[in-house]
Amino acid sequence: MVHEIDHPTCGPIKLVNTPVKFSESKPSIRTAPPTLGQHTQEVLTQLGYSEEQVKEFRDGGVVA
Repeated sequence: MVHEIDHPTCGPIKLVNTPVKFSESKPSIRTAPPTLGQHTQEVLTQLGYSEEQVKEFRDGGVVA
């Protein structure tokens, strides 16, 4: 159930693989977990915030 993957930033890490097993499909870990703040810009701009606003949030310590 525990699967070790090589994270591009953190190195080897152990993750819990999916506990449910099916006869017809093979669920698995597809990608490494994101680092803190890795998708902040993308998510906030999709929510309608401008790049300038996101920069202000970062500078103010509101988001990572």
